[in-house]
Amino acid sequence: MVKEEIVSIFKRLWPDLDITDLETDGGMQGIEIDSVEFITLIVEIEKQFGIEFEDEHLDLETFDNLQSVCDYVQLKVDALS
Repeated sequence: MVKEEIVSIFKRLWPDLDITDLETDGGMQGIEIDSVEFITLIVEIEKQFGIEFEDEHLDLETFDNLQSVCDYVQLKVDALS
């Protein structure tokens, strides 16, 4: 469920993005988004899931691929329960 919602956010922000590009190692760095776009993504994820990213995770290079983003979000969601 987390992954589907995150994919939906990516598609809403970047309609032309091929999600499969995010699946490979290094995929997050390969999509060429700037820091403002990345923070927009983080804010959207935070709002969707009611979580807050730790400061050390507010850097695109922290996440290697889509799964690493999903894993982090799932960890934060689980901590809310």
